[in-house]
Amino acid sequence: MKLKKSLEIIYKFCIMLLVRVETRFVYNLHLFNLFIMIMMHNFKKFLATATAVAVISTQAMSAVVYGATSISDPEFDAALSWMYDNGLTKYDNADAFRPFDNLRRDEAAKFFVNFMAAAKLNVTENADANCMFTDLADATSDLLGDIDASCKLGLFKGSDGKFMPAATLTKAQAIAVLVRGMV
Repeated sequence: MKLKKSLEIIYKFCIMLLVRVETRFVYNLHLFNLFIMIMMHNFKKFLATATAVAVISTQAMSAVVYGATSISDPEFDAALSWMYDNGLTKYDNADAFRPFDNLRRDEAAKFFVNFMAAAKLNVTENADANCMFTDLADATSDLLGDIDASCKLGLFKGSDGKFMPAATLTKAQAIAVLVRGMV
């Protein structure tokens, strides 16, 4: 039962993360292989993640082949509803959610903090973490608390005293955050 719940949560996360399809599949494959090697220490999480990524990749390939520009999918609607109900997004419909837009790092901080809570992953807060970023004026003001929480949970670390809130979250960064929350 726990494996099924984990699979459902990771599947919903992967739907959100991979909605915007890129055509650089070789690069994605390298990231996926790195992710698998990191996850090998926990077979159940590895199995759930590998299954979810395989299913989502199949859907992503279909989107590329058929040239999808919008989403009309009951699975996506269910995932978006789950994300909304669990505080991962403030949007309750695909048009407002804008699934093909890039994800900013400050938006990702909110998503991952709430994802870890909804998934009931045991991520402990480090009150001593240095979360004094010099560029928070660039952040969306209602996401400042999530940026701080994501840093104290060790999910986001920033670089050279900067969080880079308006920058796009890269795939490698998203995987790193997900792994930090699971290990």
